[in-house]
Amino acid sequence: MQPKFLTRLAVIAGLAAGAVAAHATETINFSSVFTGGTPSGPAPWATLQISNGVNPGDVNMTLTNNTSAASGQFIGELLLNLTSIPGDFSTSTSSSWFKSAPTFGSNSISDAGEQFDVDILFREQPPKLTGGLSASWTFHGTGLTENSFMAFATPLDSNPSNVLALLHMQGLPQGGSTKLGGSPVPEPSAMAALLIGGAMLARRRRNKNR
Repeated sequence: MQPKFLTRLAVIAGLAAGAVAAHATETINFSSVFTGGTPSGPAPWATLQISNGVNPGDVNMTLTNNTSAASGQFIGELLLNLTSIPGDFSTSTSSSWFKSAPTFGSNSISDAGEQFDVDILFREQPPKLTGGLSASWTFHGTGLTENSFMAFATPLDSNPSNVLALLHMQGLPQGGSTKLGGSPVPEPSAMAALLIGGAMLARRRRNKNR
């Protein structure tokens, strides 16, 4: 491989990394059923956006219920993980959808055979976080960034070891509730950079074969 081409690839990789860092946003889609029934409507049934705030250590979150309002399905709980918990970790902005203040502690919440670090309970009585609605809040802690929440739960026994987040959705049309597993969504900017790199590789191969 020619040095010039290696340089081009390095530039593309740098652009991808720089674009992700500049946006400083992570998106988690809740598209898989971990336990319980299957919600009505298309997946993802909920989406969590995590972004760095204006001040260092502030991380903004917006959780959206993507189901239809008519279905009556509502979000009752969100469980998250942290790479490490800052000593001054707190919820610096409350949400009107909270049932109570979020609780936290390393592996302090056990649910569905997994151990989580942050537990957020939402109202189970009106007003509830039903279809089409969003809840927003801010976490704060020294050194906290959006990447701090991209950590897997600690499994118990032989449970899955790749659970990023867990969401409890209630009021399913068929009755009962479900626990939904969250998976990260690649940043569009990073994907675009990778597509550009792929196009460059394809063009180089075509030129070489002429």
